[in-house]
Amino acid sequence: MRLIVLLAFSYWLAGAAVAVAQNWSRVDAGLDRSDGSFQDGGRTIRYVMLRARPGLTVARISDTYHELSGDNPYSAFSLTELGKKHHAVIMINAGSSRSLSKPEPAGLLYIDGVTRSSLNVRSKYSGILCLHRDSASIKPVTVNSSEIKSCTYAVQRGPLLTPGFVYPHSYQIDRHLRSAVAVDGAGTLIVIITRDPCTLQSLGDFFFRSGLDLKIEAVLNLDGDGSSGLILAPSDVRNATNLGNVDGLIASALEISPRSKQERNAH
Repeated sequence: MRLIVLLAFSYWLAGAAVAVAQNWSRVDAGLDRSDGSFQDGGRTIRYVMLRARPGLTVARISDTYHELSGDNPYSAFSLTELGKKHHAVIMINAGSSRSLSKPEPAGLLYIDGVTRSSLNVRSKYSGILCLHRDSASIKPVTVNSSEIKSCTYAVQRGPLLTPGFVYPHSYQIDRHLRSAVAVDGAGTLIVIITRDPCTLQSLGDFFFRSGLDLKIEAVLNLDGDGSSGLILAPSDVRNATNLGNVDGLIASALEISPRSKQERNAH
C-alpha cells in the first residue's frame, strides 16, 4: 500500500507544474508584476506575470491594420510600431496573422461594436477574450452573438484552457515560448509570458494545479515562439522592457494602462 501511495505521488509530481513562491510588485497604478517559475517535466520555466485590477485599469484590443495603415501604408504592423502611437503600459500580441504580408486576423476580432473579422467556429479548442469597461472574461466559441456584442472588445485565440480540459497529446509534449491571458471570477485580467519554452499542459497545470491563490477560471493561449511578444512601459520608467519578439507582424494587440484620476474618481 505504501509503495502504491509513493508511486502515485511521484506520478503527480511528474505531471503537475509546481509553482515557486510568487510575489507581486507595483508596475503602475492598478498594475502589478510577478516574476517567477514553474516546473515542466523537470525543466524550470521562467515567466513574467502582470495583473490588471478591475476599476483601476483600462484594457482594449487594437486592430493593427486599421490603427497603423492610415499613417503609414508600409508600416511593420508590430507591437513596436503600435507602441509609438498608443503608449500603453502593457502591450502584448493578441492575434497572429493568416497573411505574411499584412494583418489578417485568424478568427473573431470585435472592436467597439464593429466586427473586423468573423468568428471561426471550426477552430477547435479556441476561445474568446471579452473585455468590458470594468472587467474581462474568457468565453467559449459556442457563445451566441448577443454575448459577443456585450463585449466592448473581443478577440478569438486558443486553445482555451480550463480546470477540466483534456489535453491532446501534442499539448503534452510540444514546447514553445508562450504568451497567454487568464481571468478570475472577479474579472481580474492576468497576462503571462514565458521566457522558456513549455508545453500547454504545464502552463495549464501552473494555473490550475500548483496552488496559486489567484482563483483562475480560464486561460487563453494568445501565441507562441516568434509571435510571442510583450512591451512593458511604466509611466515612470524612461525605457520600455521588451520580452520576446515585438517586431513581428501581428493582427491585433491587447493594451492595458491605468485609468486616469478623473476616470477613477468618476468610477
